[in-house]
Amino acid sequence: MALIVAPGRLANRAEFYFQLNSMIRAGLPLVSALENLQTKPPGPGFRGPIDEILYHINNGSTFAEGLAHTGNWLPPFDRALIEAGEKSGRIDQVFKGLADYYQRTALLIRQIIGKLLYPIGLLHFALLIFPIGTFQALILESGGFEEYLTQKALMFIPAYVAVLGTIVLMQSTRFYFWRSAIEKILNFIPVIGGARRALALARLSAALEALISAGVNIPEAWQMSGSASGSPTLKRITAKWRAGLESGNHTPSELLQREHYFPNTFSSIYKTGEMSGQLDDALIRLRDYYQEESQRKLDRFTKALVTTVILGVMGTVAYFIINFFQGYFKQINDVIDGF
Repeated sequence: MALIVAPGRLANRAEFYFQLNSMIRAGLPLVSALENLQTKPPGPGFRGPIDEILYHINNGSTFAEGLAHTGNWLPPFDRALIEAGEKSGRIDQVFKGLADYYQRTALLIRQIIGKLLYPIGLLHFALLIFPIGTFQALILESGGFEEYLTQKALMFIPAYVAVLGTIVLMQSTRFYFWRSAIEKILNFIPVIGGARRALALARLSAALEALISAGVNIPEAWQMSGSASGSPTLKRITAKWRAGLESGNHTPSELLQREHYFPNTFSSIYKTGEMSGQLDDALIRLRDYYQEESQRKLDRFTKALVTTVILGVMGTVAYFIINFFQGYFKQINDVIDGF
């Protein structure tokens, strides 16, 4: 999954799963539910993939097999859980879980964006005014508009290009090498690195629980869950584990204790579930724990970022105002001294 996703897109996906769950629970077959959504899709990008899925289902494919023909329309996380839900007969529960997950995620991103709008707007306002010399020339002198526009373009365009480039590089379906490098960089950033890791662990736990409950063998379930987590690091780790798990030389709990990426809490809870035969309950507990931790850390990061931007802008404005009046009073003193 991409780290940066539009909340409207997530909300549409939540609505898609919510409607599927509601219609299936009401007794409607999956094909009929998809046909209803084909008529009134939750978003403009849904009709084509639904057409493709229905075509393959009507030709003998399962829903998961039909999804495979839609390319990267849905992330690996969704596809892994849907395939597990079909195998276990819990497809309606999977749809409900995915609907809740995307609804919570969309709400969280909207809250973050809402909190960032004021400091970002304040930062733009400050950059439009300062440095004060060019702004003064624009207001007090004729012909200063071209110089002012050039200066602001040189400030804003590189910043926008950098932001857009980062968004593209962090998309889940592109630039695996760069996403891996960015993930490593984010791990060193206080709070946000921990939030991303917690989110990846929550997705890993959710996929593992669904796949194991569906009867998928442990080595395959771990590898599929690593891909579904959205973390290049977890994908690489779980792929490396497969040979040892298939040979029976190691259990997942043993490998977890050797791998520094996984916190002690994760390893301990998983081992307890493995030993007690209640692995599904342990994975649900891990999913909920790391979802809450991720949201808590993202909220902390947002508050800290908002405070930093506001204080930075206020400090910059105060600095330029003080410099302006110092220069103004110096000019007055120079005039007085001249007399």
